[in-house]
Amino acid sequence: RLTIDFEPLNGGTAELAIYAPDVTDNTVRDASLVWTTWPEKSSKSQMTWTATGQGPWVLRVYANKGYQLNATVERAGLVQTPAGGSIALAQELPLGTLLAGGANAVNDREYWRVTLASGDRLAVDFEPLNSGTVQLSVFSPDVTDYTVGSISRVAGTSERSAKDQFSWTAPSSGSWILRVYAARGYRVIRGASTPTIAGFQPVSGAVGTVVTIMGANLTGASAVGFGGTPAVAFSVVSATQISATVPIGALNGPISVVTPAGTASSSGNFSVTTPPPATVSISATAGAHGSISPSGVHDFTAGATPTFVFVPDSGYYVSEVRVDGSAVALTGVNSYTFSPVLTGHTISVSFAPATQNPTSLTVSAPWAVTAKRGGSVTLRFGTEGPTGVADVTITIKTLTGNVVARKAVRNVPTNAQIGFPFKCTLNRGRYRFYVMAAMPDGTKSANTAYNTLVVR
Repeated sequence: RLTIDFEPLNGGTAELAIYAPDVTDNTVRDASLVWTTWPEKSSKSQMTWTATGQGPWVLRVYANKGYQLNATVERAGLVQTPAGGSIALAQELPLGTLLAGGANAVNDREYWRVTLASGDRLAVDFEPLNSGTVQLSVFSPDVTDYTVGSISRVAGTSERSAKDQFSWTAPSSGSWILRVYAARGYRVIRGASTPTIAGFQPVSGAVGTVVTIMGANLTGASAVGFGGTPAVAFSVVSATQISATVPIGALNGPISVVTPAGTASSSGNFSVTTPPPATVSISATAGAHGSISPSGVHDFTAGATPTFVFVPDSGYYVSEVRVDGSAVALTGVNSYTFSPVLTGHTISVSFAPATQNPTSLTVSAPWAVTAKRGGSVTLRFGTEGPTGVADVTITIKTLTGNVVARKAVRNVPTNAQIGFPFKCTLNRGRYRFYVMAAMPDGTKSANTAYNTLVVR
C-alpha cells in the first residue's frame, strides 16, 4: 500500500495519478490510468492506494505551481519510511550532457547526449515560451545528421504549442541524441536531475591531493570547487563519481560540483592541510649530441608551468624525454611544458642520429589522445625527411569518414616530435586524426599517419 501526503504550493493545485506498468502514454485521462486524486486538490491532502498486481507502477504528479510530498510504503504490515521522509521513487533519467546550443535556447536547436540502458524510460515535461512551439526528437547513437526527417530519428513529437510530455523507452543500450527545437524558447518542467554530493574521500589533504567525490547525477560536470576555489584538474568518472585534485589556494570548506542541471555542495567540509612549498626544484639534464634549456637545477614558484626546450645537434633529433624517470611525449616543437608544479621533478632528454640524407618525407602519429569536450588537448605527431621545414595538415574525421575539423601547422621542423595544442569542441565520441605534410619545394609526405581521438 502506497500512502502519500502532498501539498500544492504557491496557491496552485496538484493531482496524483497511478498508471499501469510500462505505460507509454501517461496523459491524465489515459486508458491505462488505474487511480487518481481527481479532481485536482488545492490544499494539503493524502492519497492511499493498494497495488492490484506486480509493478513497477508509474506515479505521476501534476502540479501547476509546485508541490511537496512525503510518502510511505507498507509491505506485509511493515511501514517503511525512507531517510529524509521521502519515498525512493524511481528517479527521473537526466537529460544528459548538453552538446550544442544554449540552455533553453531561443531560435536554436539544443542537442543532449543521453546514455540509456535497454529498457530505460526517458520522460521530459516541457513547455514552449513566448507563444512559440517546441519539438523533441531522439536520434540513434553516433548519428551525424540531426535533421528531423533523418532516417536516424527513432522517436519524437510533432511541434507542440502548449505544455506537454515526451516519454520514450530505449530499445537498446547506447548514448542517444535528444534534440530540442524551440522556435521562441522553452523550459523543462521535469527531466534534468539536479546533482547531489553524498560524500568524499579523503576528507582532508594538501594541495595536489586527489579527492574522490561520490554522489548522484554528476554527469556533465563543468566545474568543481574546494571552499570556493575552482579545481584546475578534475575528471567525471561516472554519474556517481568525480576525481578532483585539490587546487592551489583551496580553502577549508564544502566541495561543490556544477552540472547543466544545477550546483551541488557537500554537507561536510574538506580540510586543507600543510600548504605546498613556496618553490620547487627541477633538475634538467641532456644526453650527448644536444642540449636542454634551462639546464641544471632551477627553482620555480609552486604552481608555475615551466617549459624546457631541447636543441639537437645537426644531424640529430630528440629521441626520448623522461620526467621523473618515465617517458613522456613532447608538448611542443622540441619542447616540454610541465603542468602546475607542486613538487620537485627531474627531466632528461636523449638524442639520436637522424636518417642520413633521406629522400622522402614521412610522418607519424604514435600517440592516441583522450580529450574532454570544451577543453584543450595536445595532438602529437612526428616528421622525418630532408632537413628543413614542412607544413603539416591535421584532419579529424568520424569513424565513418566525415571531416569534422582541419588544422594547419606551418613551418614545422623536419626530424622532430611535435605537440600541437587543439581546443576540443567536438561532440563526445571516437574519432581519428590524420597527419599529412608538405615541404616548400613540393615534397609531400609519402604516407598519411593517423591515430585515435576520444572525446569524453
